[in-house]
Amino acid sequence: MAMGMVSEACGVFHQMKLKGPAPDFETYSMFMSCLCKEGRSEDGLQLIHDMLDCGIIPSAVNFRTVVHGLNMEGKHELVESVLRSKWHLRRQRTISN
Repeated sequence: MAMGMVSEACGVFHQMKLKGPAPDFETYSMFMSCLCKEGRSEDGLQLIHDMLDCGIIPSAVNFRTVVHGLNMEGKHELVESVLRSKWHLRRQRTISN
């Protein structure tokens, strides 16, 4: 995706959050993938936090997408943080079930 298209997608995504319809799991996932492919994995990581804030549970694929992007960008400390967060989330879901 061209850089201008990513910026345009960012605008549409933020308008959805403000005015509706609210982004769903698929919208978050597609946008996250685009951001990570464009070297904006920290923004993709923020989407995981946004999903959780909205009550949407990120999938293993969402986490892998962000981890892969962060690794490609050399942000290994963030990778460790993401993996710890994923482990903590999984543990919470196991305990609450």
